Amino acid sequence: LYIGLPLDAYICARNPGQEKLFQRPRAYWTLPLFLIVSVLVELALPGLRPYLADARNIPSASMMPNLLPGDYVFVSALRKEPGRGELVAFHPPGETEKLFIKRLIGLPGDTIEMREESVRAGDSLISILRLRINGKDTPVVLKSPFSESCGMDRCFVFTEGEGEDAHEILEAAFQSPAATPSVVLLADEYFLLGDNRDNSRDSRYIGSIARKELHSRYVYTYASFAPPVCAELEETLRPECRAAQAESVSIPDTLQRLLHSSPRWNRFGIIVH
Repeated sequence: LYIGLPLDAYICARNPGQEKLFQRPRAYWTLPLFLIVSVLVELALPGLRPYLADARNIPSASMMPNLLPGDYVFVSALRKEPGRGELVAFHPPGETEKLFIKRLIGLPGDTIEMREESVRAGDSLISILRLRINGKDTPVVLKSPFSESCGMDRCFVFTEGEGEDAHEILEAAFQSPAATPSVVLLADEYFLLGDNRDNSRDSRYIGSIARKELHSRYVYTYASFAPPVCAELEETLRPECRAAQAESVSIPDTLQRLLHSSPRWNRFGIIVH
């Protein structure tokens, strides 16, 4: 409609009274067909998303430093068995619209333990969450201070794991991690954590996730905009603040982000691991 109708009006205005309806190019008759196909695709998308890909806006800091608030991402369909250390998307229990993206830490049959450990970062002694999987501690190495705002005074980036399973996590200087007792995963159960270990609603709080709930295997960031600075009360009052909290990608929300946010050009078109 946005393209075809102005073009049609322009051609008619240039040739007033010369073109009859049934003598117009075939392209005009394909417009209704495109409209019908568009409606059918829109109706079918909710059912197709788990098998194709889904577009989402990242509203929270739970996956820092790898996913930032204001990232626009595609999450792919999960076509094979997920591996440890991969990013997966899933619907939390009891919520069909909300989609979480977390790091797969535990596989069926694993025993997961988490304990608090103090490590030195420069002149500071900070508390981190140390993972033990099947009785073996997961290596954690300090990488650097975190350059983005993390909502705390200071945050540090660590490399967790080794080899192909290695990934970056974020730890705040003065936060105490949520240590948990030992968790034994049953068949078809998976344990997921956010990369921001001090600010993530994950399996520590909602429990393990069944295989049928896992919908994604990788995340592709196609755009990124630094969110506007909003006070707590403004999140429901200012349109740009409401848009920053929305997970689904809609045209009004996207326009609000474009008008009131700064693009992070270095994050356009990257695959997040």
